[in-house]
Amino acid sequence: MPSKTAKRNAIERLLGACISTEAAPAPAPAPATPARARTACQSRDAVAHADEPSPRKRRRTRLNRVTDVLAESIEFFHEEHERLLSENARLVDDLGNSRLENGRESRRHKRELRSKDQEIKDLRLELMREKATKRTQIDDLEQEHDNQRQSWMDEKERLQQRLGELEETGRDQPRTHPIVVVDEQRGTRKKVVAANAPPQMSQSAKRKRATGPAHATQLITPEKTSRKAGDGLMGSETRASAVTRIRRSTRRRHVVPNYIDD
Repeated sequence: MPSKTAKRNAIERLLGACISTEAAPAPAPAPATPARARTACQSRDAVAHADEPSPRKRRRTRLNRVTDVLAESIEFFHEEHERLLSENARLVDDLGNSRLENGRESRRHKRELRSKDQEIKDLRLELMREKATKRTQIDDLEQEHDNQRQSWMDEKERLQQRLGELEETGRDQPRTHPIVVVDEQRGTRKKVVAANAPPQMSQSAKRKRATGPAHATQLITPEKTSRKAGDGLMGSETRASAVTRIRRSTRRRHVVPNYIDD
C-alpha cells in the first residue's frame, strides 16, 4: 500500500495534469487552401486520425480521471481527518492526565509545605522555650553570684575588722623572739618559742618556700652543693636537680641544710 506522501504527490500530479489539459489553448485555424487541396488534406487527416478517440470520449476519459482523483483525494482527506481526530483525542487525554498529575503534585507539595511550616513553628516554639529557660538560669546564676560576692565582701570586711582588732591587741603585748638551741651531736637546730609568742613557720613550710627558681638560683653554689671537692654538680646535672638531690639526702639524714637560716 502506498504511503500518504506518495498518494499526496500522485493527487497533485493528476490535478495538475487535468488543469493543464482543461486550460490548453485551442489550435489555430489552418490557412485557406484551394478546394482540391483541402479535400486531399481532409482525406489524409481522416485516415491519420481514424484510430484517435472522439472528443466526447476524450472528455469522458478526462472526467473519469478527475473523478478518480477527487475520490482518492476525498478518501485521503477522510483518513487525515480521522488521524487528526485520534491525535487530538490522544492529546486531550494526555492533557487531562498531565493536569491530574500536576494537581496531585501540587497537592503533595502543599502538604509538604504545610508540614515544613508546622515543623518550623514547633522548632521556633522549642527555641523560645529553651531561650526562656536559659535566661532564667542565667538570672539565677547572676543572682547567686551577686549573693556570693556580697557574702565574700561581708566576710572580707569581718576579717579586716578582726585583723584590726588583733593588731590593736598585739601592740599592747610585748614582742618575743624564738630561742634557737643547737644540738652538736645530731647537727640540728631546734627552736624554743615563748608561750605568748605568735606562731612561727614550720621547717617543712620553710623547705617548700625555698623550692622556687629564685631560691635555687640564690642558694645553689659550688661551696654549698659540694659533698667533696668540686663544683657540686654531677655530670649534666642542673641546679634544680641538685637542689632536689641535696634536699632528699638531707631529709634521709634528718639534717637541716646550711642555707636554711632560722
